[in-house]
Amino acid sequence: MDRRRGPSRRSVSVIVVFVLALVLKQGTGQEVCPEPCSCDCEESMSCVDCSGRGLTELPVFADFNIEILDLSDNLFTSIPPELAQFPRLHYLDLSANAISQLPEDALTGMSSLSILILSENNISNWADIHPNRVLLPAGNLKELRLARNHFTSFSSNDDGLVLASLSLRYLDLSECRISKISGNEVIQGLRSLEHLKLSGNPIATVSDMQSTTLKRLEMNSCKLSALQPTIFAGLPALKEVHLARNHRLSLVLPNEDTPVQSVSLRKINLSHCNMDSLDLNGFPNLVTAIVRGNMVRQLDRDSFAGTALLEHLDLSSNSIYTIHPEAFRALKHLKTLDLSFNMLSRIDGKLFKTNDLLTHINLSRNYIARFSRISADSLVYLNMSWCEILTIEWDALASMGELIELDLSNNLISDIPDTLSSGTLQTLDLSMCRLSSMRNTTLAGLPELVRINLSGNRFTTPFRVDFFDKNPFLSELWLGDNPWRCDCRSDEFFQFFQFLTDPPGRIGDRKNLQCNTPEDFFGASWEGACRSVWYPYETIGNAERIWTWLMVGVLAFFGLFCLISSVRKFISARKKLAAERDREQNLQELREIARENRVRLQQDAPQNAPDARESRPPCYEDALLLPKLDAASFASLDELMLRGKRRKRRRNRRASEAKDDTDVDEEERIQTRQRTRTRSEDVLSRRFDDTSSLEQPSGLGPTYDRPTSNRIVTETEALVHRTAAAPINPGPTADQRDRAEDEELHYDSIDILSLNHGLSSASSSRTSTAPVPPPRTSSAALQPATIENFIGISHSPYAKRKVKPLQHLNPNGSIEEITDFADRQSSPYAKRRGPTMTSFRDPTQQLPPLPDQPPPPIPGPSGAATHTSEINLVENYFQPTDQHRIIDELDDYAVIPVQFGAGDAQPSTSGGRTKLIPLPVDDEPPSNASDSSETSSVSIEIIAPVVLKK
Repeated sequence: MDRRRGPSRRSVSVIVVFVLALVLKQGTGQEVCPEPCSCDCEESMSCVDCSGRGLTELPVFADFNIEILDLSDNLFTSIPPELAQFPRLHYLDLSANAISQLPEDALTGMSSLSILILSENNISNWADIHPNRVLLPAGNLKELRLARNHFTSFSSNDDGLVLASLSLRYLDLSECRISKISGNEVIQGLRSLEHLKLSGNPIATVSDMQSTTLKRLEMNSCKLSALQPTIFAGLPALKEVHLARNHRLSLVLPNEDTPVQSVSLRKINLSHCNMDSLDLNGFPNLVTAIVRGNMVRQLDRDSFAGTALLEHLDLSSNSIYTIHPEAFRALKHLKTLDLSFNMLSRIDGKLFKTNDLLTHINLSRNYIARFSRISADSLVYLNMSWCEILTIEWDALASMGELIELDLSNNLISDIPDTLSSGTLQTLDLSMCRLSSMRNTTLAGLPELVRINLSGNRFTTPFRVDFFDKNPFLSELWLGDNPWRCDCRSDEFFQFFQFLTDPPGRIGDRKNLQCNTPEDFFGASWEGACRSVWYPYETIGNAERIWTWLMVGVLAFFGLFCLISSVRKFISARKKLAAERDREQNLQELREIARENRVRLQQDAPQNAPDARESRPPCYEDALLLPKLDAASFASLDELMLRGKRRKRRRNRRASEAKDDTDVDEEERIQTRQRTRTRSEDVLSRRFDDTSSLEQPSGLGPTYDRPTSNRIVTETEALVHRTAAAPINPGPTADQRDRAEDEELHYDSIDILSLNHGLSSASSSRTSTAPVPPPRTSSAALQPATIENFIGISHSPYAKRKVKPLQHLNPNGSIEEITDFADRQSSPYAKRRGPTMTSFRDPTQQLPPLPDQPPPPIPGPSGAATHTSEINLVENYFQPTDQHRIIDELDDYAVIPVQFGAGDAQPSTSGGRTKLIPLPVDDEPPSNASDSSETSSVSIEIIAPVVLKK
């Protein structure tokens, strides 16, 4: 078992170590990169890019294992000395900074540095960089770039100004404004220098330079005119020289015949130097010569006599118009020759006969009118495009035994000879010519033909398939941009189209096969124009096409409808879900509010609970003696009773969501009015039933009774409002009065105001000495009983209950006490109270005031004692008592009848039952429904009965 577990444990440990190494590597990479820089490491090298940050000091690095550091495009004035702490740094870019000088120890400690870039700085003096010592500490430095600085000279006249380095291989001094190079030892201190770049400097003269290691010298775009013959004599290892774009360059000094010489030179670039002759005899080992863009006019027999090893020769873009037949005889190793963009009109057939290695010849952009036979046994590629060739000789390809590709495009060729043959030709380009016909033997001599381009010609009739029987390897055929005549009924046309399109397909530009005639098919492709003829069973008629498009349209419409319906259904579902969520939230909030209200009501219920002795309402006389009750208490009790039904109505209203709020309020007011009316009539009917056996004495006058009145006065006071001419009609019978009384006398329980045992302010002046009247017979017992030893309000059972102040529950859950009842309309419980009756009376109409004289005396039971009738007014609980207002509103008073004697119209003191006699009223009820609803809930204020004075 231990042996089996051994390998698994080892593998697990190896995986753990590998993961830890990765984590540490990532952590190290994050620590290397400072805050203002970015890191982009490739493979195992750590690189930091701090370019373009405007730095003047080196950032703080957590790790010094940096290999590539880019500090270009900043504001450094010198090489930061902190770079000596990076032992692995091998690439440092300080280009585009403000460095003007380099101290001798600038590179101290940078032993691993191999590439240093100081281009585009402000170094203006060669001596400021201490060239003799600055590079010595960097023992591995291989590349130094000082381009685009402001040097004026590069000389070795002073030993202290010679650049010294044992390892430097590449030195870039391009575009440094160097005007001359003096001294033979200018680069001799660079013992390993291989590549020196001096391009873009205004150098006019160059002295003989000495270097045993220099291999490549670039002096392009300078101002060189004539070079010394020994300029390259001190460079024995020189292989490549670039002298392009020196517009006055000459390799031979004036009045001398010795050209510039270099035994080791292999490649030279003399393009665009305005040279009119080739002087390459001084380079015997030259392999590549680029002399394009000059003014060479002819090639003589000895033009290449000293360059026998030349392999690549570029003479394009010159003015060569004639070539000696033996000009290239000495070039036994010539492989590529470019004579394009010249003025050649004829090529000698034996010009390339001795060049056994020549494989590529470019003769394009010349003026060769006739393509004749050229002897080149090794030629592989021949380009004669844009040469204005008119005819091709029948044996033009006979001496090109290895020719593979021939380009004859953009010429004036109108016919291909039938005898044109080549056993090796694979690609033939005859595009953009003037060919109009082709015969069955035209391509018969090209058995290896693979690709042929015939586009852009004048072919009108498709070829027969048997034209290509001798070309079994033909795989690409380009026929576009020709004025084809599409004869769809022709079998040859259909067979040729099948030959081109059958798998794997031979046509290279199928989309460009377009018809030119007939006019109905102009611009149409071959397949589109002839499909109905070539494939009759695959095409559909107009009816089928219309039906197809119709079905597609119907399906598209149905799909679009389904998509729109789905989107709408989805949106509706989302809205319903959101509404349901909101409703649940609202219900939860309402439940919380209801719960809080229920808790508060449960807490307040014991305090506001009625006394147990209040099993039934008291009689009228007892009610007059009871203390005044607060109207807000009744309003609160009514609200508690209506809470359940209101909650039920709210639930019904939410479920239906369509019931009008106005109808609900109207229904609520009607139910409230009916309930209060029923309760009022039930309470009052008990009191009148107790005295129903009593008889109504005769002599009663009519009583002013108004259904909407909110006050009750005695008949004596009501007489004041009668006119003198109005006769007093006898009252109705007892049964009629009882019925009328039951119908008219009612009140709203929620608006009953507390009763004041004392006298009102209106009559306190006249009844200040009047004793408290005795209570009436209780309606609970048929036998008369009197309340004895009545001392005051404190004996009433209602006095023991202290009514709390009226409270109002705010929407935020707080409780607010309502203490200001001065304004009746401002009370929150006044919504169901109608305005006072004075609002229905013309304010300009004045009623007669109450008489100042006391009413006639009322005889007592024995006839001896008389009492004056007093009016006891109940206070208005929403407005302060005002004597003038009471007198003005007597029109709204109801009348409590006073009993009189038989003959003298004195009020009776017997215990007989009194009846209310209606009095005619001129006021009209309100016309609209809102006024009626308001007046239906007008409170009834009961005035104390008459007080009998002895």
